[in-house]
Amino acid sequence: MRIFTILLLAIIATSCAVRLMDKHQIEYPIETSGLAVSIFPDMLNTIEDSDNGPFVYEIYKNGKFAGYSEYTHRINTDWEDMANDTDSYFIGDIGNNLHNRDTLTIYIKSYKGYYFDDMEEIHFICDHTMAPFDFEAMFSAGDSLYLITKRHKGKYTYIFQLPKDAGFYNITPIDSARIRGQITGADYHEDNQLLIMTGYRWYIPFVLVKKNATPSTALCKPLKRRTFLLRPAVQTEAVVIVNPEEIYVSAEGNPLHKPALFKLKIGK
Repeated sequence: MRIFTILLLAIIATSCAVRLMDKHQIEYPIETSGLAVSIFPDMLNTIEDSDNGPFVYEIYKNGKFAGYSEYTHRINTDWEDMANDTDSYFIGDIGNNLHNRDTLTIYIKSYKGYYFDDMEEIHFICDHTMAPFDFEAMFSAGDSLYLITKRHKGKYTYIFQLPKDAGFYNITPIDSARIRGQITGADYHEDNQLLIMTGYRWYIPFVLVKKNATPSTALCKPLKRRTFLLRPAVQTEAVVIVNPEEIYVSAEGNPLHKPALFKLKIGK
């Protein structure tokens, strides 16, 4: 029993180097599933997943609701993550929990004409024996988008790459790894080569931090893993890196917790 207690305290102590802090309740939306940097410096963009409308929400960094844009000509089958670069943000209609969608979609929204419904579309299918896949994590780097599978069966998590240009693509994995748990969000800060992934295992949230990362080696060791044992059933769904000192993680609402926005401290 003493050994177990020591091990538990050691795990908690090492986890303190990476912390979820400055918790704020998200007023709205409740089922936040993706985050992106906003054109407004005091705000973030977020979306909701299946059974919700084609809305991109603006929230303040303290969780307060600011407004939304409605894209009536688009369909939210299962919007699961966002990504952005200097010109556009991307909405991943990539959720596939029932594994019944062969073709998935990513919407491209240019920052020019921010409030106009002028999105372009990327469509893709996955060429793999385990396909179709469920995705909840997506990030941008260079001229590509990278998608990470949410593992439901099998032993491996896969990462795919596809161009940012509108069109139809048949894609294959560029790498795979055995990850303990399900990946639910990801973001990459290109200037600092910093990759953050969120997820949970047995209803316990965790983050994976990879410094000096390149997109093609996102799943390769070393990955610094921090499990938040003291936050059970906090359903972390998305992460956005504004800069290495300003990282946000969102958790959707559930019967045990209200939707929340955290700052993530990753240390040196």
